[in-house]
Amino acid sequence: MNSENTLNLLWDGPFRLVDFISGQDRYNKKYRCSGVYLHVVNFPNGIEKLAYVGKANNLFIRQQQHYAHILGGLYMIPEEFRSTNMKWEPNWEIRHTANIMTKIEDFMKLVKDGYQYAMERKVYLCIKDWNYSTREVERSLLYKLKPYGTKIGTKSEPNNLLNINHIHPDSNNWETIK
Repeated sequence: MNSENTLNLLWDGPFRLVDFISGQDRYNKKYRCSGVYLHVVNFPNGIEKLAYVGKANNLFIRQQQHYAHILGGLYMIPEEFRSTNMKWEPNWEIRHTANIMTKIEDFMKLVKDGYQYAMERKVYLCIKDWNYSTREVERSLLYKLKPYGTKIGTKSEPNNLLNINHIHPDSNNWETIK
């Protein structure tokens, strides 16, 4: 890999995912722009796992969407955060998903579980200030960091693998937490 493919990413955070709902004024203007982001989850056993690598045209709105999707049962919720101790994976092909989503008591339990999961997510944001596409940067991050539970983009090397230098005090952990 040559130095032409070297990219320094200056990360902001950690933020709580809920900060993009409750602290709108603080984050709204600065992060209404494109970039890449990471979500790190603190599990109840004290272990941190890199849960998500993403890109967005609007980092602020995208974090709000993640929060809403987790609480709405549209995303996977690990068993460690479930009152039922069973991993939630919405699958519209099976009756179990419909049963939970259409029974208010069961759905409210899922919302509470999702809330607990969302509260344990730390968000790191990097505003785009590079010449590569956000897709190229995201793809290199996916391949190198291999977030927990993610298959797409983590197995095969991207066409333009970037040598990424992370600039943030927490970044030493990102390549080792899985």
